[in-house]
Amino acid sequence: MAPPVIAASTRYMDLGVTKVYYIPTIAASTLIPTRTEMNAGKDLSPELGDWSGWMLAAEFLDTQPINSGFKSTIPGSLSAGTCTLTFYASKTGVDVRAVLPPGTTGAIMFCDGGDTTGNKGEVWPIWVATNSVLRNSPGVSQIAGGSSASSGGSSDTGALIVVGFAITAAPAQLVTIP
Repeated sequence: MAPPVIAASTRYMDLGVTKVYYIPTIAASTLIPTRTEMNAGKDLSPELGDWSGWMLAAEFLDTQPINSGFKSTIPGSLSAGTCTLTFYASKTGVDVRAVLPPGTTGAIMFCDGGDTTGNKGEVWPIWVATNSVLRNSPGVSQIAGGSSASSGGSSDTGALIVVGFAITAAPAQLVTIP
């Protein structure tokens, strides 16, 4: 007899569906926000162009016995790498820099699959470390992720702001959206 098949996923594309919110305060130590706390935040999605990081990485510790030729490992500490959100800049300066200046604390919530009650999301406790304008040079297309390629013409993207975050505690994963 074969093992049971994994449950079928309801597939989606992040673009146009996933919501990203900044939440200033969450009272619960579990990092699960209430709808009131979510509504007190800001929907960053309309100005968000890209994100990077936002995943946990495990350190692996060697546990090779001296009498074995096989190097076994066990999981060690978890950490988040470099986490950034990239936004479109405004030529007037009225943009995400007013919402997320360096030193801002709170949480970033990813509502994967949309802000729909019962869907799952993640909540990352954050401290804004930097926000920097990413300036584009004529003839170079600056892609939000940081790589560049010659385009032979003017810049292919609008001016961008990259916000860098320190992750201050373990994120809450598989949070049920209220």
